[in-house]
Amino acid sequence: MVSEKSRFSLIVFILFTISILRITITADGAVFDPNDAVNIKSFGAIGDGVTDDTAAFQAALNSAMSYGHAILIPGGATIRVTATLIYMPSSSKHGPRIMGQGQGKSKILFDFHDGQPLFKIWNRTNARYIYAVCFEGLEIYATSGSQDSQGAVFSLGGCFYWNIDDCYVHDVYGDVVTVPNRTDEPDFSNPDASESAGGLINRCRFEYVDGYGFAGRNSVSASVRITRSYLAQCAAGAVLSGGAGLYVNDNLFALNGKKDSAFNPTILIQRQLNATGQRFGITGNDFQGSAGPHICLNSGQLGKIALNRFESVPNPAWGAGSFPTIGIDFDPVGFTTDLCIDVDNNYVRKSTTDPFTFADFHNSGQVGVIRLRDTMWAGNLTNLTKFANIPTGIEIIDRAAERLHEAVTLIGPPDGSTFDSNGVILSCVPMENVTGYQLLFGAEPNNVMDYLIISDTCTPPSNIITTLPLDVTWWTVKAYDQFGSVIYATPRSLLAGNAIPWVVNLTSGEKYFFIQPAIDNANDGDQIVVNPRVYHENIDFKGKKIMLRSKEPNNPDIVADTIINGDSNSPVVTFSNGEKQNCVIAGFTITDGNSAVYCSGSSPTISNCIIHSNTSKYGGGIYCEDGDPCIVGCAITDNIAEYGGGIYSTGSRYPVISNCTISRNTAVWHGGALNNCDGTINNCVISQNDAQIGGGLMGCGGKIKSCMVTDNTAGRAGGLIACNGIITNCTIAGNISENTTFASALDNCSAEVTNCVIWQNSIPQISGSPVITYSNIEGSWPGQGNIISDPCFVDLDANDFHLRWSSLCIDAGDPSFVFDANERDIDGEPRMMAGRVDMGADEVSQKQADFTRNGIINFEDFSILAHSWFSTDAKPNWNILCDLREDGYIDFKDLAKMLQEWLWQADWYSL
Repeated sequence: MVSEKSRFSLIVFILFTISILRITITADGAVFDPNDAVNIKSFGAIGDGVTDDTAAFQAALNSAMSYGHAILIPGGATIRVTATLIYMPSSSKHGPRIMGQGQGKSKILFDFHDGQPLFKIWNRTNARYIYAVCFEGLEIYATSGSQDSQGAVFSLGGCFYWNIDDCYVHDVYGDVVTVPNRTDEPDFSNPDASESAGGLINRCRFEYVDGYGFAGRNSVSASVRITRSYLAQCAAGAVLSGGAGLYVNDNLFALNGKKDSAFNPTILIQRQLNATGQRFGITGNDFQGSAGPHICLNSGQLGKIALNRFESVPNPAWGAGSFPTIGIDFDPVGFTTDLCIDVDNNYVRKSTTDPFTFADFHNSGQVGVIRLRDTMWAGNLTNLTKFANIPTGIEIIDRAAERLHEAVTLIGPPDGSTFDSNGVILSCVPMENVTGYQLLFGAEPNNVMDYLIISDTCTPPSNIITTLPLDVTWWTVKAYDQFGSVIYATPRSLLAGNAIPWVVNLTSGEKYFFIQPAIDNANDGDQIVVNPRVYHENIDFKGKKIMLRSKEPNNPDIVADTIINGDSNSPVVTFSNGEKQNCVIAGFTITDGNSAVYCSGSSPTISNCIIHSNTSKYGGGIYCEDGDPCIVGCAITDNIAEYGGGIYSTGSRYPVISNCTISRNTAVWHGGALNNCDGTINNCVISQNDAQIGGGLMGCGGKIKSCMVTDNTAGRAGGLIACNGIITNCTIAGNISENTTFASALDNCSAEVTNCVIWQNSIPQISGSPVITYSNIEGSWPGQGNIISDPCFVDLDANDFHLRWSSLCIDAGDPSFVFDANERDIDGEPRMMAGRVDMGADEVSQKQADFTRNGIINFEDFSILAHSWFSTDAKPNWNILCDLREDGYIDFKDLAKMLQEWLWQADWYSL
């Protein structure tokens, strides 16, 4: 079996390979990336929500048809459209890629009422196809209208592998996504050409829709997947499928169907024109109310309905309907495959006294089997019937007896009891067929899916609970069987008394179970402290001038254990309401987000955080747009993006990135570590990053000071590319450009470079027109004060780029160099410790025996010498720094030299 890690590595490799194949370099060395997005404002769009931007949008689509680029709708823009936007090529084409910067940020206003769609993406003939249509990160809504006054939002005919991702569509008067009926569209020269396949709707919200969320009619919508989305109050129903291969997984459906209709299923799978063995899968969804059956099958003989949760809670406006949870209505004409439907691990809750059937058959001439492996029934079961109208030839296999079939009975204090400081056991009565019990704590009684797991055991909980997280803590027990079906007890509350909360507002004294409520209730100037554990949240600072910190932001163990996990959703931390540097987040591990930190029009302080294992299109670790954050003391590692694996910035002038480690990040295209990060980058280690272009830094035009840019790799320019600012006291070493046509250290740079070491990068090292002075450059470069001698790194093989005392880079920098007050080198030592600055990121101590480089020679240094005693460079305990006499042997001669400097202190030691 392929591990998740191996699978992830394979995906990254594929993306990287695609990037190599798609990138081109023109004759003059300029880079052309066909996937670069073009801002729609470049075509004349205003984006104020008032001006008609239809012509500009159509021009952008026409340009995309010709040149293949993507179209970007920037954050903060509202594009008003008053007529259908058409993409209808006469030959096979890649489809348009229309990108926004997230729900609520990039908007399209749908302002016309002639029954036509907003986007009409069609091929014209059976021999032509449109590939890879993509809409992502958009909010789309309509002006006022009436039923049938607008067409679909996305009308896709002849589109293969289309994708709608992270979009919010609401208040529209038609379907959201439709594949047109091929017999009813006069624009098609061949009606078969409207067939579409391979569609994906992912991470979307469709609500207040007059038609369907997705409507694929007849046999034209093959292999459609709808995942991780929210479809609510779609009047005609959430999903209509007339195609083969519908897969609906991990979605929430709420109150879909028309109020005045007697029959509007949430999901309706229709009979097809040429149906033979049509498959479907409906798993892991939450169905909350419907104007008809939650699922109705008029087709789809081979399928699976598993791990769903069905709530029979009719909207009072619809009346108390008696619809089945799953209705099956097969017409035998035209079907040749026997019915075979697996129904596994579903949970059905009834909350009315109306009949509530599981399966209801009508007019079925099929033969086959329904395997009812589990149905967990809960609620009022007075008039419950599992099956009705079962025809001859259908065999029902009901294995519910092997599953959970009784309620969980809690053992513990009654609801509302006061917690005893001596501790309490919170448990339940043993149950038949149960293989595990989980004790759960939560902040409120309803959303048990978000409860914290306190214990997970094969027998009822028995551990003694001595502390509670909140003043009022809700608790329950979840029981589950070997097949994965679950049942919860009704939660009870405990009044905490001496509870130790996880999240505390130190200013107000309020305590919270999650971080976001603490932010929501905070006032400017408040300080919120978060205790170590994993918080599965996506938090938004909402413009508040507050400090959010872990218990000890300077303690690496506390920082590593105080985790905000974004669960691969939107950004983990959002600053988008004008936050300034007095808005602070400090001392967290931020992981598993679509960008760890998203800054738009904001300039917060991000301090002492570990930002790792996040992914995004722009800025896997941090995305910054039109703001100047201060990023200090952070470790930004193992993030992936198309652009800016570690940090991506656009429209920002004065950000500060200081004392950070930015390593092992990947950009599929540009800027493995940093992309477009102007401002000041100071005292940072930027290493082992990779990209197609600019493994370390790309397009960073501010000040880069006292940084180690080492061991980065790219197809072009492993170190820095197009960095045209001021670069001082940096060590740029060990970087690789896989395409040897281009420079590895400084590629296409016109920066002012002073006091730097540029060494052991792949050849050539430098291109462009940088002005380089007082630097150590392998192979030479013209400029005052430059030298070409070996810099004598401590251990090049071990990536230790500090200087040994024999280095000619010491005291060889610009004699007129003026450093800022309190300026430090890469180790935090004073930038100039003698009469003249050194070259490179490392400023060497004034005394050789100061092995720790902390400004004093004492027993810490002696212990380092003792560890290397009587060693040579052939022995494992060899330390070249301890060879004070530089004779290849560490003995009494080196000890004598150390004793001559014993207890020496630098004048900055007290610092």
